[in-house]
Amino acid sequence: MPPAPEELLLINGQKVSAVIRGETYSVKVRGWRENRYIITDVPQIQGEEVRVAPQTGCNIRFVKDGVVMLFDTYVEYYYSQASSFMAIEYPRKFEKIKLRKHDRYRANAPAKFSQMSAGATTNGEGIIRDLGMEGGLLCHKIPLIKENKAKMSFSLGEIKVDEIEVLVQNIRKNPKSQSEPLVTGIKFLKPPEPVLDFLRQFIETRVTD
Repeated sequence: MPPAPEELLLINGQKVSAVIRGETYSVKVRGWRENRYIITDVPQIQGEEVRVAPQTGCNIRFVKDGVVMLFDTYVEYYYSQASSFMAIEYPRKFEKIKLRKHDRYRANAPAKFSQMSAGATTNGEGIIRDLGMEGGLLCHKIPLIKENKAKMSFSLGEIKVDEIEVLVQNIRKNPKSQSEPLVTGIKFLKPPEPVLDFLRQFIETRVTD
């Protein structure tokens, strides 16, 4: 099998998002022939294969080396036996979008924070409403002090981030919310590599959704 052209950034075994008939499925790339076709797993829902007729339109999205790849194609062939696979047309054109460090993406992550000032510790809770590689936006009730450091823990799905150091950058009021009347921008200070990996995965998921 010839190598994929450098611009398309395909690799064997890579997971891609395939949008078919408005539904998004995660499938793996199993091979390709340049300018002819790409072989993938067949889409599944809860372990059950989803049948796709030839000529069905398909949108492929994936992230590789910080670049989002997008292209429209269609299903050429669907084979479901002992070894199932799907062949889609090799794209004639595609779009590349580079992920930026400062982009923020919508989140809904419960958070706890603590901040020390003048020998006293302030503890509070809130919700991180958007999140990026360098920080996020926290909605909360207990006030924080601008330009002071704080410790923060938050969870997103099954992932939990514990006691990372943040800098409180700006604070504004949200009169539309009584439970979360304050909106605070936070910047992560030297987050450990596992946290950076989680943030990359989070952003990649949001971009390809």
